[in-house]
Amino acid sequence: MRALRIGVVAVLSVAAMAKGAAASSCAAADGENLPLSDDTVLETVVYEVCDTITVGPNYQVAGPNGDLTLRAGNKVALGNGSSVGVDGRLTIEIDNSLLAGMLLSISRDDAFLRTLDPQSGATLVSVVITLSGETILGGTGLAANSTGMLFALLKLSGQAGRELVTIDSATGEATSIGDTGDKFAGLAFDSSDMLFGVTGDGAATSESLFTIDTGTASSTLVTALGNGNDGEVIGFNPLDGLLYHASGLGAQNVDEIFESIDPVGPTVTNVPLSGDDYEEALALTCCIFGNTFLLADLNKDLYTLTTSGLVTEVALLDHRSKGLAFLH
Repeated sequence: MRALRIGVVAVLSVAAMAKGAAASSCAAADGENLPLSDDTVLETVVYEVCDTITVGPNYQVAGPNGDLTLRAGNKVALGNGSSVGVDGRLTIEIDNSLLAGMLLSISRDDAFLRTLDPQSGATLVSVVITLSGETILGGTGLAANSTGMLFALLKLSGQAGRELVTIDSATGEATSIGDTGDKFAGLAFDSSDMLFGVTGDGAATSESLFTIDTGTASSTLVTALGNGNDGEVIGFNPLDGLLYHASGLGAQNVDEIFESIDPVGPTVTNVPLSGDDYEEALALTCCIFGNTFLLADLNKDLYTLTTSGLVTEVALLDHRSKGLAFLH
C-alpha cells in the first residue's frame, strides 16, 4: 500500500505498507467510490473505498486539528478547490488489495469453487459446484464480467467439449449456457465484457484464441497461437487493453512463452520472461495490483507475473487451480 501525506506543514511523503486482500467483493467501509466536496475537515477523519475517491470542489483540511486519511484501492483524485491549511494533515493511501476483491479458484481435479487469500494462497472457504443432471469432473476456466457474474468451463462426465456455465459463488450452483464443442483451457473478459477463450493442446482446434458467446456458448476463431508447448492460459489487462497468453513447460523463453495479444489486429507480441520459473501455467488472472497478474502452475505454486514478464513466486496452493478470477 502506498501512502502519501500532503499539507503546508504536514509535508509530502511516500511510504509502502502491506495489507491483506479483501475477502469479499468491496469490503471497504465507504463503498466502491466516494465524492467529497463542500466541507471542511476540523478533526481526524478516515475514508476507505474499493476504487476511487474524488476530492473537490471546496473541500478543505483545516489546521491545527484537521487530519484526513483517504484510503482507496485505485486512486485519489484531488480536484480544483481542494486544499490543506497550515498545520492541517492529509494522508493518501493506495491499497490495491481493496481493489482486488474476492479471489476465486476452480480446479481441474474436483468440483469445488474455492475462495483464496491472494497473499498466502490459503483456501478461505470452498463450496461444491453443482449442475442439475450432470456429474462434474472438474473445471478448466474461470472469469467474471464487469457486473460480477461468474462464468466457468466445466468438464462433464460423458461430454468431450467443455460446458460454459455461470456459477453462484455463494452456493456453487451452476446454470448451463451450453457445450462449447471443444476442449477450452481458459477464459478472460475484456473491458467491454467480450468473453475470450483459449483452447488446449488436446482440442480439435488446439492452441487458438476464440470469442465465446455468453448466451449460446458458440465460439468464433480470432487467431491461432501455437507458441509454447504444454498448457494454455489467458488473462486481460484493463490498464493497457491487451490480452496476455502464457504457455509451455520447460525452459523460460524456449519452451515457456508469454505474449500480449491485441485482438483487434490480431497482433501477437512476445514478452520475455525473467525471474522465477513456473512449471506449466494452469491459470492466469488480472490484476492483483497495477499491471500484475496472478498465475497458478502445475506444481500448485502461485506467482505474480507483470506485463513486462517478471515472475515472482508468492505462495503455495492446496490444489491445482485451472482458473482464477477476481470477483468485484
